Amino acid sequence: MKKIVYLLVPFIFISLIVLPNFFSADASDAQATLEFKHVSFDEDNIVTNIYINTSGYDVNGVTADFTYSSDILEVTDINITDSIFDNFIENDYSQDGIVYLSCYTLDGYTGEGIIAQITFKAIGSGSATLTFTSDAVVLESVTSTDILEDPESQIYTVSEDLITLPETGTESEVLAISGIVLFIALVMIIIFALAGFTMWGGIYFSLGKWEVSSEASLGGGSRQGKGIKELKSKQKKLSKTKSKRKYAPKNKSKKK
Repeated sequence: MKKIVYLLVPFIFISLIVLPNFFSADASDAQATLEFKHVSFDEDNIVTNIYINTSGYDVNGVTADFTYSSDILEVTDINITDSIFDNFIENDYSQDGIVYLSCYTLDGYTGEGIIAQITFKAIGSGSATLTFTSDAVVLESVTSTDILEDPESQIYTVSEDLITLPETGTESEVLAISGIVLFIALVMIIIFALAGFTMWGGIYFSLGKWEVSSEASLGGGSRQGKGIKELKSKQKKLSKTKSKRKYAPKNKSKKK
């Protein structure tokens, strides 16, 4: 058991150092982000928000074009009533599988908020992916440069009955969960392997000790046992010799 602990300590220590770095981002290089945020699921309607975080920058324009799985989802409405942007240049979902959204504000905006709310209808089952296109940008007010960090896709898993609340998550969340599950599985495999090795090694050692003890108790595994065996052999030979002398015929000679 001590061997298992000694081997696992460095493994766990390294994991605690590597995993946080693997799943975290450097805050010092923070840029504006666009993301899909799930709102609700009502019967066969899925509602999600397109959400922006300027990360402290003042922005005045956004393009948030995105594609979606048209064999599973259908866009039925885009609501811009609660948008933080006043003016929309594009608000088009007439084509299957793609939505065009472009908007701006003259006052500039800093903070977090909703760009638009999208309503989908589930028309099929399976995993549907929402992905921002390469045309997506967030423009900084002063320099008009794009400060958008690479946006993540959103994944919806729609059940066959199209009524059950779908499982949602971004690609990084799916990868993170998969990585954690794989890490736990690896630790469990190592623990069971080492435990099995220790258990079978203990059984083998115990059987070996039992065999040695058995030989010793029977007089074949120690100097004392060999001495007893030789003594018994000599006693047996001596007994046979006495027996022959006792019953041997006596020669009688006649006097002349």
